[in-house]
Amino acid sequence: MELISLQHEIRDKNQQIANLEAKYAVLDEKFQRLLANHKATLSHLDHLKAIIERERKKNRLLSEENQRIQIENARIQDAKLKNQELLNEIEALKEMNAQLEAGLLGERKLIEEQETKKYRKQIAALKEERDRLEKLTRKQFKKYTEYQKAAAESKALVAALRKKIQDLEDELDRLRAERDSLQEQLRKCQAKKKNMRHDMEELERQLREKDNLLDQLRDELEKCRENCRKRKETEDDLRRQLDELRRNPKIVYIEKPTLVAPPKNEPPPTNFNYAISKNVFVFVLKSIQFTGNYPYDEYLPMFSVVDFFQHESELTDVLIPENDTLSYNTTFKYSVEMNDYLMYYLATNGVPVQLHVASGKDSDLIGQLMVPVKDTLLSSNLLQGTIPLKSPESDEIFGEVHYNLYFEKPLPTVVKGDVNKYLNSLKDYQQSIMDLNTAMEFTVDIGSIHLSGGSSSQASAVYSFFNFAPYQTKENPTSDRQIFYLQRNQESLQYIKKESLNVAILKQNQVVGEASIPLASLSTTNSVSGDFTILEQQSMSKKGTISVT
Repeated sequence: MELISLQHEIRDKNQQIANLEAKYAVLDEKFQRLLANHKATLSHLDHLKAIIERERKKNRLLSEENQRIQIENARIQDAKLKNQELLNEIEALKEMNAQLEAGLLGERKLIEEQETKKYRKQIAALKEERDRLEKLTRKQFKKYTEYQKAAAESKALVAALRKKIQDLEDELDRLRAERDSLQEQLRKCQAKKKNMRHDMEELERQLREKDNLLDQLRDELEKCRENCRKRKETEDDLRRQLDELRRNPKIVYIEKPTLVAPPKNEPPPTNFNYAISKNVFVFVLKSIQFTGNYPYDEYLPMFSVVDFFQHESELTDVLIPENDTLSYNTTFKYSVEMNDYLMYYLATNGVPVQLHVASGKDSDLIGQLMVPVKDTLLSSNLLQGTIPLKSPESDEIFGEVHYNLYFEKPLPTVVKGDVNKYLNSLKDYQQSIMDLNTAMEFTVDIGSIHLSGGSSSQASAVYSFFNFAPYQTKENPTSDRQIFYLQRNQESLQYIKKESLNVAILKQNQVVGEASIPLASLSTTNSVSGDFTILEQQSMSKKGTISVT
C-alpha cells in the first residue's frame, strides 16, 4: 500500500512538474513576442528619425520660401505706392484739363486724351501685377499650413512611441510577478518532498535559464529607455527649431568652466607624523533636491562643478531634474599627499560645489555652496549630510544637496598628533579662510582678439587678476572663461575701485601690445563688457582690439 501511495504521489508530482513546464513554455512564448515587439520598436525609431530629417528639410525650404514671399510683398507695396502716385497724377491732369478745356485746341486735347489712355493702361498693368503677387502669397501660406500639419503628425508619432514603451514596461512587470509566483511554488515543492531533489534541481536550472532571459530582457529594456531619452532630447531640439523657423539648426558644445582656487596661505607649523605618504579622498555627490524657490519656470539641462584642494575642477553629467530632484550618485576620487598643506586645507576650507544651467556654448551659474571637511580630521566613519543650495546673486535658498565624504584610510588612524590642539591654534588664522558662501565671484571672459593687418592667428592673452597667478589663454580664444573668488575685505574692495585689469597680447611668445580694462564700475554694476584697444607699449600706437567681459 505504501508503494501504491508513493506511486500516486509521484504521479501527482509529475503532473505538477508538467504544469510548471507548460507555464514556462507560455512564459517563453511571451518573451519571444516581447522581443519581437522590441525589435519592431527599434525599427520604428529609425523610421521616425528619417521622418524628422525630412521635416527639417521641409523647414529649410519653407524658410527660404517665406523670405521670397517677403520680397514679393515688398514689391507689391512699391507697386501700390507707384499706383497711388499715378492716380494722384491723373487727378491733377483731370483738373488741368477742366481748366484748359475751353482754351485748348482740338489737336492738343487729342494728345492729352492719348496720354490719359496710356496712364490707364499702366494702372491696369499694375493691378494685374498686384493680383499675381496676392495669388503667390496665398499659395505660399498654404504650403506653410501644410508644413505645420506635418509637424503635428510627427509629434503624434512620438507620443505613440512613448505609449508603446510604457506598454513594454507593464508587460515586463507582469512577467516579473509571474516569475516570483513560480519561485514561490518551487520553494514549497522543495520543502514538501526532499526525496525529489533531482527533479527539483532540474526545475531550478530551468528557472535560472528563465532568469537569465529576464536579465537579458531587462538589459534590452534599459537600452530602449536610453533610446527613448535620446528621442526626447531630439524631440526637444525639434520643438526649439519649430519655434525658431527662421534660424538654422546649430550643434553646440558646453565648455567646462574653471574654478580658480583662492590664494593659499602658508600653514602654521605642526608636529604631525604621517604613517602613509598618499591617501585618497572620496566625495559622493548623491542628489540635489529643489524647493519652491527654483529661479526658472521649467527645469533645464544642468550640471555641477566640484573642486577640491589642488586638483582641477570636475564636472558631473548634464541631466534634467525628475520629480524636483537631480539624481547624480557621482563619486569623485582625489589622490592627495599627506602633508601640512592638506591638514591646513581640511581645517580651514571645504569642497566648493556649483550648479550650472547649460545654455548653448556657455553655462549660467545658479547655485553654489561649500561642503565642510574639517570633521574628517577627527572621525573615522563615513560622513554624510545635507547643505542648503543658495543663489549667488540673492543668497536665497532654493534647494539642498545630499552628499557623502570620507578618506579611504581614515585620518585618525594615519595621522599621529594632537588634532584638537592644532584646530584651536588656527583660530588666529580665521580671517584668511575663503568661504564661497560669502565670497565675491568674478568671471573674466576673453571673447576674441583682433590685431591690425589681419595677423590675429596664434595670438593669446595673459593677465593677472588681484594676487592670483598669471593666467594665459589658448591661442585664438573665442570664449576663454575663468572664475575667481575674492574674500570681501578692504584690500579686495580697494583693488576693484582703483585698479585695472591689464591684459598682455602674445604672438609667438612675444608681447605685441597691451589692453587696460578699468574695474571701478564693478563697484556699482554687475559687469564690464566691450571691445578694448590694444596699444603698443613704446609707440602707444593702436595694434587692434580685444573683446573682454
